[in-house]
Parts: sequence; structure tokens; C-alpha cells
Amino acid sequence: MGRDHPLDAAPGPANTRQVASERFGSRGWRVAARHWYTRKRRLACNQLLCGGELRVDMTTKEAFEALKKAIQADHSYAWSWHCNVAMPFQDEGGSHEQANRAVARFMQTAFDVDVTTFDEWKAFPWAKV
Repeated sequence: MGRDHPLDAAPGPANTRQVASERFGSRGWRVAARHWYTRKRRLACNQLLCGGELRVDMTTKEAFEALKKAIQADHSYAWSWHCNVAMPFQDEGGSHEQANRAVARFMQTAFDVDVTTFDEWKAFPWAKV
């Protein structure tokens, strides 16, 4: 999808709904809204991670540093990473507490982010102990 993607053409509910119905069928509007939001957020994240320019020629080190910087700069982005990494631990039979403690250590080691200071962490019943 490039610049002339149909969902980006002439903003406005009428056009977007029509294109969405043609492209995604009866569930069109919901699917298109989710698709549009995800696409716009991904582009915004790419621009943030790459200092305002879209790049595909980054080295692994540059990509990791950009990701680390983005995670450190945005509390909710860091927490979303924490939650998404914790889920496989729980899926494999670990407890909620074990999963979150393991990922808290990972977030501190990999990204220098201490999630144990976040309000979301402090809301866990076992975190008060």
C-alpha cells in the first residue's frame, strides 16, 4: 500500500465507508478502521524510531537503539512490550507473578526501563508484598 491507497484517498466517512465495504465486505467499516489505525500508527512509530525519516537500511544495532529509545520515551509503549512479552510465559504454564517478574527483569536488562515503578505494576496484588 502506497500513498494512493484507497483508504487514504479523500478523507471523510462516506468515502472511507464505501471503499471499506468494497474491499472488506459486510464487516468493512470496522475492519477498515482497524486497518487504517494500525497503518497510521505503524507509520508514526517508524518515523519516531528513525528520527522523522523512514529508513530500511538500518543496521541491527541502529534498529535496536531506535527501539530502546522509543520504549524509554513512551510509558505506554514500554508497558505494552512488557505485557506482550509476559503472555508467552503464562501460556507455557508460568504464574502471572512469575511471568511479570521475569519480564520486568528483561525490560530492565534490555531497555533500561524499570517497569516496577509504573502504576500498572503497583496495581498487581502481589506487587504490594
